[in-house]
Amino acid sequence: MRRSLAHLTPRFSRMVGIPLAMAVPVALLVLGMAETGLLISALAMAGLAGALLAGLAPTPALCLQLLLLGLSPFFFGLDVGARGIFPFISAEEVLFALILPSVLLRAVTGRARTAAPSPGLLFAPLAAILLLAFGFLLNAATYVALRTFLETVVLGYLLYLVFLLETDSERAVLFTRVLALVGVLLAAGGLVEFAFKYNPLIEYAAKNLPDYKQLFISPRLLQRLNAFYRPYVIFFHPSEAGTFVAMCVPFVYLCAKDMRNRVAAAALLLLPLAFLVVNFTRGVWFAMAVVALAHPRLRRWAVPLCLVGLSLLAAASAMFEGHPFFDRVLAPRNLVMRFFYWGVAFRIFADNMPAGIGYMNFKNVYTEHMGAVPMDIRSEVQTIKVADNIFLTTAAEQGLVGLAGLLWLLGYLVWRVRTGMRRLVLGGRACDARFVQMALASMAIYVTAGLLADLHFFTKVTRLFFILAAMALALAEQGASASGPGQGTPAPPAAPARLPQGGATP
Repeated sequence: MRRSLAHLTPRFSRMVGIPLAMAVPVALLVLGMAETGLLISALAMAGLAGALLAGLAPTPALCLQLLLLGLSPFFFGLDVGARGIFPFISAEEVLFALILPSVLLRAVTGRARTAAPSPGLLFAPLAAILLLAFGFLLNAATYVALRTFLETVVLGYLLYLVFLLETDSERAVLFTRVLALVGVLLAAGGLVEFAFKYNPLIEYAAKNLPDYKQLFISPRLLQRLNAFYRPYVIFFHPSEAGTFVAMCVPFVYLCAKDMRNRVAAAALLLLPLAFLVVNFTRGVWFAMAVVALAHPRLRRWAVPLCLVGLSLLAAASAMFEGHPFFDRVLAPRNLVMRFFYWGVAFRIFADNMPAGIGYMNFKNVYTEHMGAVPMDIRSEVQTIKVADNIFLTTAAEQGLVGLAGLLWLLGYLVWRVRTGMRRLVLGGRACDARFVQMALASMAIYVTAGLLADLHFFTKVTRLFFILAAMALALAEQGASASGPGQGTPAPPAAPARLPQGGATP
């Protein structure tokens, strides 16, 4: 015990003593500013303490980054007040601003958790992002558009760098548990919200954020319209909530598979699946079905499973006729509208092929390309802002160059992760291969759900996509280096590495 305290004392003194010593002169320098001086001193001390914590204890800091990404409300953060520049910094961005310098410093000094990644992993995604940003040079962009691109793509790439440098086998096990915990907590909160049809966090955002008030539909209005309530939990939109939980499901499955109590494991896995049902994001349902049926064993049962599912749906809709849930499921109106949006997006792309119309400008010009509008959807067509397809929206707004960048980014990351998973299986690293397979399944859910929604505008799910790609590629790189030249090829395992069911096939 005495030895442990002796080991912790220097670290504690550096973590607390140094920020305190630096905060005192800061307070003295701004003493004439009264409350402002105290505020600056407190922020300086908190910032330095946080930076030291991120440098001295990177594993808890990275786990906290994942927790904040999944559990902090989208509007929770610091109001900086620099209007038109950075008026608001979210909680996860504050923590990341402390983590990033320490990680880069460790990488430069050769003390990073993993070996230096191959240049392709660093520069291939960066080249794709530059192609995505090309349209900004030729088209006018609003502040909201610039901010959204920075929050999703640019910051997503920085998160990718951090987790690429800091993920190894030991941390991957911990990250699996954190992601599973986030998915279960979000699902539990969403089910409670659905039961009471009330979310105080979202109600607060609707009352206090002028821009968000126009997007939020209150449960009372939905009840008057006999419409189906979809839980938000802590996200900007119910579709983002459903996609985020769906991307956590593979890691919940991984944790449940290792549990000895099969009843508890089944309950743990059913919780997020039940949330996905009541969340009613049909793109997520489609993505989960595609990813699940990609497994060879489930693929054999695809036709019987589809027949059973359709039969149960028909029976339930007959029993609960008139319920808004089944009215929404069975109504073809939404799909008809999507086909119309996609046609408009394709016409915009054809007319503005090189660089598009500008990031997030679809809502400003789509009426010029609508043509004849069916009478039954004319009123709703006037309110659309996106094409509900990440590829078509990117093609219309960022042109052929941006679409090439998006296809390159998604295709390269998925290809490298898939290749790395095979390499881990052949190298006998079954535990790492299972993690990579689950990460690949989550990435596939994001891309597939993006066929029916513009997920690339949602901050949290896009960041999670980059993080999962980085984790998987970091493990794959370590597997490749372990069997690289000079170290010999690892002996094959005694029994073939058996990957878990329910994810993408290797």
